[in-house]
Amino acid sequence: IQQLPYLKSRYPTFADYAGKRVPEIFRPEELEAAEHYQAEQLASIVGWNDGNGSFRIDSLPFRAQLTPVYGILAEDLDGDGARELLLGGNLAAANPQAGPYDAGYGTLFRLDSARTYREVPSRESGFFSPGEIRSIRLVRSRGHPLVLVARNNSHLQVFRAAGPQARPME
Repeated sequence: IQQLPYLKSRYPTFADYAGKRVPEIFRPEELEAAEHYQAEQLASIVGWNDGNGSFRIDSLPFRAQLTPVYGILAEDLDGDGARELLLGGNLAAANPQAGPYDAGYGTLFRLDSARTYREVPSRESGFFSPGEIRSIRLVRSRGHPLVLVARNNSHLQVFRAAGPQARPME
């Protein structure tokens, strides 16, 4: 009703429209005049370019689906020649009905021999970043790769990419 105030006269209370389906709330002419959208893909995905103008899309593992993703880093962090993915997100300022989207702590995904990304648990990767991640970047300092994690309303985190693990710096 806040978004469509003209419905207030039809449904003065929540109980008046509770449990109703969209075709019961709107008149046929209103539905006909409305723009219609259809979501085809809601998962966090990776797209693979085959080099010939075609792409394959794979959904990322379950852990990547738990929270909105705002920061992504695709780099070879362990020196094996394949790019790992570091993902981070969360959103605290969601509306009260939905609650905060805060199930993520940043996650490292490593490419396996079948060219599928697999989650690396934080106890193994050393990558753990609570809060609202907004950006993840790689910089080099004195030849060492450092992963910088910018979080909303929090301090910058710095991780050192060291062999097969990203370890928090002291």
